[in-house]
Amino acid sequence: MLALARELDLDLLEAELEAAVAEHLLGWWQAVVRGGARPPWPALVTRPATRRRLAAARADASLAARVAPWWRLALAAAVEADPAVAGARAAAVAWEGLGMLAEARNAAARRVGGYAGFAEVAAEVMGVALDGEAEGQGQGQGQGQGQEGEWPECAGRVAMIVEEMARRWRIDGRVRVDVASENRTFVVGAKDIRIVVSGGRTRKAWQAALHEVGHALVALAGLRPVRAVDEAVATWASDRLARADQAMWMLGVSPDEAARRAREAEAGRALRRRSAALLARFERDLYREPGGDLAARWHAAAAAAGWTRTFARPPAALWHDPGAQAAYRAAEELALRLGEALAAGAGLAEAVAGLGDRA
Repeated sequence: MLALARELDLDLLEAELEAAVAEHLLGWWQAVVRGGARPPWPALVTRPATRRRLAAARADASLAARVAPWWRLALAAAVEADPAVAGARAAAVAWEGLGMLAEARNAAARRVGGYAGFAEVAAEVMGVALDGEAEGQGQGQGQGQGQEGEWPECAGRVAMIVEEMARRWRIDGRVRVDVASENRTFVVGAKDIRIVVSGGRTRKAWQAALHEVGHALVALAGLRPVRAVDEAVATWASDRLARADQAMWMLGVSPDEAARRAREAEAGRALRRRSAALLARFERDLYREPGGDLAARWHAAAAAAGWTRTFARPPAALWHDPGAQAAYRAAEELALRLGEALAAGAGLAEAVAGLGDRA
């Protein structure tokens, strides 16, 4: 009887959460596309009573996998909704405020679920090892990759690319594509997937747009993996541009042009891997020791990785997307495994399942 009661309660809670999150994501999409502030997480998602109900469902082995995505969402949202975190995050992005924000997140993690600090929350939410090392740091970005020239128009081809890639796995590839200043995918509902791309005519704009194509494919397939695995699919999709045969049909260019663009994309991929390693290592250390001169620590780490650029402010991702850098770093290696599975004939769902739920 207890198991049945838990399942019935989860049915009810899941329906309520789906409606609340869909409304939130629609408001967030509107803020990105039409301008305005991102709405706060719904109270239902962040309140302690919701976490208690989800925790009860997690205790039942038959419900654990089903409830896991909701638990991760509720846990992350509760930390960000903590008044001290919200107050620190609302300040202008600055080095002097980053340590205070990290300390606030550490304290919120202890209040929300008795975690030792935010790093434990991030590991659970993102699906990464708590003490995972960032691999592939290598030598850094220098001053960039030189002049690449203008690329073909991007935004108008995204929907076609999604449909073509989805067709290979026999899934519905219909999405909405909008152009705004950032790249993001919104899963408002099972049949309402919205991609926002910058629409630029650059290699970075194309790789960022294809990254969102990967997120859309995960949603279209009805999958809800941990963040690291979701990012792995997005990374794999972005890296299709580094293959001349793939670049040719996606960009709509000649074979020679595709080969040149693929070489540029490969250089961008190498830079992204180094950046992911640096950011993951720095963010890991940030939550271990949020005090001190963080700007000096960042620039020392960047210099050691071969970077020559200086940062007047911390990278925005450290401020607005906490804990995600380890997921991006893990995604680099997971994307290679995903590609091998897909090349061997696995379907998308099968290949994603093969990556597991912990990087």
